[in-house]
Amino acid sequence: MQITSWYTRNFEDRLKGRYITINHILPILDHYREVFNVSVAGFSENGVEIPLVSFGQGE
Repeated sequence: MQITSWYTRNFEDRLKGRYITINHILPILDHYREVFNVSVAGFSENGVEIPLVSFGQGE
């Protein structure tokens, strides 16, 4: 089945646990900066950057 093989190849095992915070996500986004365009969409109420991941072409 195609979805099963895609899932196996693309599963992100660095995200674990009951709660996933921005501190868990940012190191992973740093790893993918060479593949995807990662920028800052804005800031939270606490002043923490909100990441924006974009890929592909178009509007």
